[in-house]
Amino acid sequence: MGQSQLSVLFRAAEFYANAGGGNQIEELSSELYSKGVVPFSVSEKYPLPLHLFSPRIMNFLANDNGELDARKIWDVISSRESIIKMITATELDRPAAECLSSIFSILYPTKKVPEEKDTKRKQMIGYMIKVVMEMFGYEVYQKRMQISASNRYKNETRSKNYFATASRYKKIGQPEITRYIAEIADPKCQSIFEELITLLTGSNTDYQKRYALDQQTNWEALYRADK
Repeated sequence: MGQSQLSVLFRAAEFYANAGGGNQIEELSSELYSKGVVPFSVSEKYPLPLHLFSPRIMNFLANDNGELDARKIWDVISSRESIIKMITATELDRPAAECLSSIFSILYPTKKVPEEKDTKRKQMIGYMIKVVMEMFGYEVYQKRMQISASNRYKNETRSKNYFATASRYKKIGQPEITRYIAEIADPKCQSIFEELITLLTGSNTDYQKRYALDQQTNWEALYRADK
């Protein structure tokens, strides 16, 4: 596995270590986010959108001709609501995609889409989820896990689940961080990677603070306070 397990962090570290500039990532960032806050910017020191360090994500968003609805789907997956759902599913040992299955079955009824296009879209969604989960400190733990067969919408014109199988994730821990750092030969790149992964696993990136996922009610603390 190693570096191939992660989609953006190694590439981001390498980019900043080499003081990259004037490349496709910066150009696409300026095009996509010309107004307002740049999403998934780690910090003032590391200002570019972290997800654009994935060549596949960059290609999806740069060449979105409407065929797969890449930008629309990215907005769904990267929303605060979806991320809370995916992290909750992960904590329950379920695939992250499972909690979004009903949304995509409504948006893209599989019976109305050619099989090849449907497969491409599902693969794109799975990869986008992988990148988002990585940016919040999670990595793939188990691939092709069976999706639950429940269908709360009870709509017989739509298949019960948009996905048949999907990946399950786990929080990136210190053993994984240590192993990843050891794989990087260049000292400067190694240092930047360690800083990046420490920030995001500690929920200290600028975008994590804006998403404020840790500001949900701490029921355990409230319960103890009442004792």
